[in-house]
Amino acid sequence: MSTPLKHALIDHHDPAYLVAYKMTRSDTWLSRVARGIVDPTEFEKQQLSKILGRSVGELFPTIRRSYKHNEIHKSQ
Repeated sequence: MSTPLKHALIDHHDPAYLVAYKMTRSDTWLSRVARGIVDPTEFEKQQLSKILGRSVGELFPTIRRSYKHNEIHKSQ
């Protein structure tokens, strides 16, 4: 999965482990956030935003998904 946070970490002049260090978090935690496994708190989102020089909305866009259930497509 490619996320805006991953792109921001790649584009940033410091490596990801230093970004995590500046937040007093582990690089493993930051990797999990970037992959969408862990949800950061609002404070952590603000910290990442400040360090990476991007808005919270840019790094963590709201994704709306619509699912249609019980829909069966048959070929004729």
